[in-house]
Amino acid sequence: LFKTHGAPCRIENNPFLTKETSRCAICIIRDPRQVLFSLMKHYYFKTQEDSMNFLFENNRSLNVANSNKSNSVKFSHLPMPSWDIYYLSWLAIQKMFPIHFIRYEDMFEINSFKKILTFLFEHTKDARFQLSENKAKKVFERSKFDNLKSLEKQNGFNEAKEKTNGFFNEGKVDTWKNKIEPEIQRKIEKKFEKLMKLFKYL
Repeated sequence: LFKTHGAPCRIENNPFLTKETSRCAICIIRDPRQVLFSLMKHYYFKTQEDSMNFLFENNRSLNVANSNKSNSVKFSHLPMPSWDIYYLSWLAIQKMFPIHFIRYEDMFEINSFKKILTFLFEHTKDARFQLSENKAKKVFERSKFDNLKSLEKQNGFNEAKEKTNGFFNEGKVDTWKNKIEPEIQRKIEKKFEKLMKLFKYL
């Protein structure tokens, strides 16, 4: 299993993902109106407009520091396009290998984890992913946000920034409704309307 924030693109003329090295993928989607506030915390944006502009920016990259961990992949710059181009790029490579798209907001239900296990087993035939009620429940419980926060306190988390109180913030759904500025909401929904409708956010 390989976790990435990267878009399926080419890096220095080399494909980031290939059908020869990828059996399947799980792509997690999150409401851009909620992502707005995650970005504000993670990147220290002072205004919602600054965070929105980051969501809209298509010519940017994620700086990835080298790590001593043997299983880490070392890129100095990982392309990180705008919210819509990022997901469109994953939608575009479905012909290369199977992709299971799942909304973050739906992962608060155990059925989502049953679907993930079923998908992984179908495309890998790995017995570790064979669905059972007990396995689905165990994965669901271990993935709960409070548990992840607790694990971060105990063991740290390598994506956390030094100045923050931890990587895992609130992990809630629809809290954007109580704090987003109306004009910011309007611009996000207009910019990403097509994909937000596809993923049932509008």
